[in-house]
Amino acid sequence: MKKIIALALAALLALGLFAGCSLTSGDDVPVTTDSANGTDNIPVVIEEQDRDAAVITVGDQVVTMGEYMDLFDTYASYYVSYGYDIYSDPTALQEFQDFIVDLLAEEAVIAYQAEQAGFGELGEEQLQEVEDRVAEELDYLLSTYRPQAEEEAAADPTIDVEARTQELIEAETEYYTGTSMSYDEFVEWIRAYYEEAAVSELFREETLKDITVDDAAIQEWYDTALAEQTTMYTEDGGAYKDAEESFEKYGDSPVVYVPEGYSRVLHILIAPEEEPSEEYNSKLTEMDSLAAEYGELAFEAALSGEDNPRLSEILSSYRTLEQEAEELEQARMADSLATANSLYAQLEEGADFRTLMMENTQDNSILSFDIIAEKGLLISNRYQSDVDWSNEVKTAFATMEIGQYSQVIQDTEGCHIIYYLSDEPAGAVDIDTVRDAIEAILLTELQDAEWAAMLETWKNDGSVTINEDLVHSYGAAA
Repeated sequence: MKKIIALALAALLALGLFAGCSLTSGDDVPVTTDSANGTDNIPVVIEEQDRDAAVITVGDQVVTMGEYMDLFDTYASYYVSYGYDIYSDPTALQEFQDFIVDLLAEEAVIAYQAEQAGFGELGEEQLQEVEDRVAEELDYLLSTYRPQAEEEAAADPTIDVEARTQELIEAETEYYTGTSMSYDEFVEWIRAYYEEAAVSELFREETLKDITVDDAAIQEWYDTALAEQTTMYTEDGGAYKDAEESFEKYGDSPVVYVPEGYSRVLHILIAPEEEPSEEYNSKLTEMDSLAAEYGELAFEAALSGEDNPRLSEILSSYRTLEQEAEELEQARMADSLATANSLYAQLEEGADFRTLMMENTQDNSILSFDIIAEKGLLISNRYQSDVDWSNEVKTAFATMEIGQYSQVIQDTEGCHIIYYLSDEPAGAVDIDTVRDAIEAILLTELQDAEWAAMLETWKNDGSVTINEDLVHSYGAAA
């Protein structure tokens, strides 16, 4: 999911959280007055909105009513689609309005403070990085909408695929930005977004560059994590596999304790192109139903001491379905099995397992993550993990020794050949091997806390002016 798409979906992360907006309205913020009744803080419904009116002003940074309305509408559409009612309850509506204006105010504050600190323009290198991001974004969007254009062009040869692709993107620009735009305008919107983001990133990096993490904090984090994980993985060894592989893939929280009984394997996976057919799944469902019926009838027969002829009928039907399902599965797996057998033959002739793996495996964990490809995947017959190997693979692994590769193993996922690479050393992980990861976690926490504190100071230092009359008017009519 690319960043522009992620920006449009960011509202989902904030569902239920907008009540925590922190921008205060004190003496520095104008107070709305309804002159008709003389009461303060009563939203005034404005039928015709002036899109150019200033909603937020921070120095020379101005957020217009149009920008506020567009972001409001974009986020509101997500909230409503997920069942949130932001309109009927005046308190909920005001919290939502404040949430939207706080997002915009924060952007304006950062832009103003960055400008004050001399970060108004990007250098040549940063501008090129922006263009690379724009190109990547456009490639993603074009590849997303091009298949529909190609389908339409197949039915009508007069359609220009690339022009039609751009038209389809234009039709969705309001979804992404809150405002309908031409394709070229949308490209400029994307560019401006990344330019502003680049300035903010540079400013934030420079502002927080002197924050450091000391060794005592790293040691404290390690000691606490080791105590917690020793208990956790001693009681639930299966959780270790999920946590460690997640860390190796995404670099999140490091694992500092390894339970007994884990090994590493390299993995060649050849998966069939098609998912199991409806016919196959239907037969499995019918088999489950027969098995349940058989269990009930067998129990009744045992209690009564009388034979039930239905039991033999169930067994006969079950065996027939089982054979038919197996034939369907073998047909689905035929090409994958042929490919896997060919690779196995190459291994028997002396081919290097790792080389064959990298050239042929369809295991995304190996293809997408260099650390996994190098170290291998975790496997254990002592534990069950949330994302685990099949019984067929684990049974085959139980008979192997380090340095051996398996024969072709077939399960519902596809055809596997595994290589027993090593055993995972059990016990505490040396702190030096995870020091950098711990430091990164702690540094991020310190930087986030400092940045949040600075934002609070900037947002409430008197430089921010908000027209609350306009803020609370929009959406009130609904």
